[in-house]
Amino acid sequence: MRKIRKGVCIIVLWGMIFTGCASSGGGKSVPSNAMGILWGKDYEKSYWPENEMASLIPEPEFDLGRVEWESEYGFAVSVAEIHEGEFNKYAAACYQKGFNINYQKGSAFFCADNKEGYHLILKTGENDIMYVRMDSPWRCGNDWNVREIHN
Repeated sequence: MRKIRKGVCIIVLWGMIFTGCASSGGGKSVPSNAMGILWGKDYEKSYWPENEMASLIPEPEFDLGRVEWESEYGFAVSVAEIHEGEFNKYAAACYQKGFNINYQKGSAFFCADNKEGYHLILKTGENDIMYVRMDSPWRCGNDWNVREIHN
């Protein structure tokens, strides 16, 4: 069962990178990572989503980021200039905010649910970019079947 959860988490991590809508604006340009994915241009100082779900986790204390996509069922944000120690502190802060059910953590990722069933994924890689994605319980249950596998 643990292998299935880990596999699903990894698949979701890769899948989330390729989904979402791009936004534009004036800001710092960040290069692509080792996988050849352009994380985005135009990072802004004020970038945290305004939906209710974003308040379930701490707003990162980093200067540059951007909302990749946002909807009623979730959001994705990329945050620039994050180092491994900062990533680990942020993952620990999310854990303390209640994302501590079915959690999995590695040196470059963290994924967990909270008691309401929201699913959080944090991923970091080269170029000091952190990707944050949260999905609502119904999105996880109906779209990816993550909740069914985690139970």
